[in-house]
Amino acid sequence: MNRTPPAETDGYDPGPGLVIRTDSDIGGTLCSLFWVRVQQWSSEIIIRDKHLGVWRALTWHDLGQRVMEVALALDACDFKAGDIACILSNTNKEWLFVDLGILCSGGVSTGIYPTDAPAQVEYLINNCQASVIFVEDEEQLDKVLLARSNCPSIRKIVIFDTEGLQAFSDPMAVSLADFSDQGRQLAQSDSSRWDEMLQRPTPDDLAILIYTSGTTGPPKGAMISHHNVVFQCVNGCSLLDQKQGDERLAFLPLCHVAERVIGAYYSLYTGTVINFCEGPDTVVENVREVQPTVFGGVPRVWEKFYSGIQIAIAEGTAFQKWACATALNVAFRVVDLNLAHKPVPWILRAQYQLASMLVLRNIRKSVGLDRCRWMLTGAAPVSPQLVR
Repeated sequence: MNRTPPAETDGYDPGPGLVIRTDSDIGGTLCSLFWVRVQQWSSEIIIRDKHLGVWRALTWHDLGQRVMEVALALDACDFKAGDIACILSNTNKEWLFVDLGILCSGGVSTGIYPTDAPAQVEYLINNCQASVIFVEDEEQLDKVLLARSNCPSIRKIVIFDTEGLQAFSDPMAVSLADFSDQGRQLAQSDSSRWDEMLQRPTPDDLAILIYTSGTTGPPKGAMISHHNVVFQCVNGCSLLDQKQGDERLAFLPLCHVAERVIGAYYSLYTGTVINFCEGPDTVVENVREVQPTVFGGVPRVWEKFYSGIQIAIAEGTAFQKWACATALNVAFRVVDLNLAHKPVPWILRAQYQLASMLVLRNIRKSVGLDRCRWMLTGAAPVSPQLVR
């Protein structure tokens, strides 16, 4: 596999009305961006996740320590600059810890969907020639163990959650807790190693591999450089108006470019708090709890919201049904005019403000999207009626 990403085009023309932005303060790599933010916002919250029904917060300092430990442990097991590591896990905070640890060690990070079968896992490991693989739990470990005999490049398996694996022993496998402890000891014994590691990647180096779904053939890895991702963060966030103090919910697969770049990396650049969803089945509930200010989802998520609203309206009183129908009718008329780029008459604007104050705001609040400044959908077709 050729690990050199395509050359960047210095003379890129963004077209009329668009301005290319730069940010010299964060450097040209994801590693420098990340560490600048750790130092800048050390005591601020960057991550929350839910454990035993309680949302727990991690500061930038906490995240920096976790990432440093992973990076130093990788360095100690002969993981060299340009080497590739895979992550086979659902979306969780550990995914981000090890992803950034791989990058800060000078390596290349790629994700594998946790729904992939052992044969697919084997193909992806061999295609990118990964030397280290991080797995979430026993279920994902079993896939790697089945594929391992046909994956000669694999040297180390790191397990996030070892529940049910107390009796398991393998010279190649180690828990993330023990792996991180090795890194912690190295940080204490050689404080200069970390600074040296952060200087390894250059902007043009390969940072991440994003594999296609493989629906029309074997999955192909899109090669994305540090410069590419930093460029996306600086310019994408300016277009979306994402900023420090925003809150978002992370629930889509981190091995997909949307959750990885627009979700995680945009948040690292802006200081947006990343709230990790408990699981795929709790998205709607977690949105209500977090009340994100920015939100992106696939059509099936919007369909769940829409279905929940329709059920709530159907179970309401006759007056509530009438009020909702009237308010939504006003809102649809405003939306149609906006989509057609036509002016909204002042009478209709007044009706909409009243409908929003009395009905629509409560609907948005019941879903958990009342604080949202913008919402995105993608990855599949969505019903125009649902968008309205």
